[in-house]
Amino acid sequence: MEQRSFVYSPEYRNKLLICIGTMLIGTTNFSLLLLLFKGRIRDFCKSSEMRFLGGLILITIPILSGFLVAGGETTGEGIRLSLFNAFSALSTTGYATCSEYTKKDGAG
Repeated sequence: MEQRSFVYSPEYRNKLLICIGTMLIGTTNFSLLLLLFKGRIRDFCKSSEMRFLGGLILITIPILSGFLVAGGETTGEGIRLSLFNAFSALSTTGYATCSEYTKKDGAG
C-alpha cells in the first residue's frame, strides 16, 4: 500500500494557519483541550505539556528557518515552511513540504 502525505504548494499558503491549528489541536491532550474550552486559559498555559511544546517550538522554528534561508529561501517563506514543518513533525501527522514525493521519470 502506498503511503500518501500532504504536499505543501503555493496554493495552500492561505490555509497554512488552519492546518497548523488543526495539527496543534490533534496533538494536544483532551483534558487540556477541555480546560481551554472551559475558558481556563491560564491553567491550559501553565500545564507542563503546553510549556514543553511551546519550548520545542521556540527552539525549532528559528533553527529550521535559518537552514531554509541559508538554503536559498526568502525569509518569509523560510519562516512559513519552518512553522509548518515543525508542527508537522511534533504532531506526527506526516505532512511534507518538499516536492521530492512526486513521481519522476516514470519511477514509483
